[in-house]
Amino acid sequence: MSLALKTIVGVFAVRGVAYTVLWFYAAFFLPHCMLSYAAQATSPTGKYFAFYQHSVCQDPDKSRSEVLIGNVEYRNASSRWRFGALPKWA
Repeated sequence: MSLALKTIVGVFAVRGVAYTVLWFYAAFFLPHCMLSYAAQATSPTGKYFAFYQHSVCQDPDKSRSEVLIGNVEYRNASSRWRFGALPKWA
């Protein structure tokens, strides 16, 4: 019984340390961005699709908008346009 209890406590201790390290990494080293808008559309014939995504970051230079458009039959051959950072006033 003692060995099982030590094993369970050890597993939870390792998980706690891993969670704490992951939290510090996410809080201090990952970009602070938020997906503010995502939408998708299909043409009336159902042949083409479009996907729009907009991310806003604390650092305006890292904010971005993306549009992915293409043919439904050839999703791997779709085109992607990226628009640069948002203006400072946005």
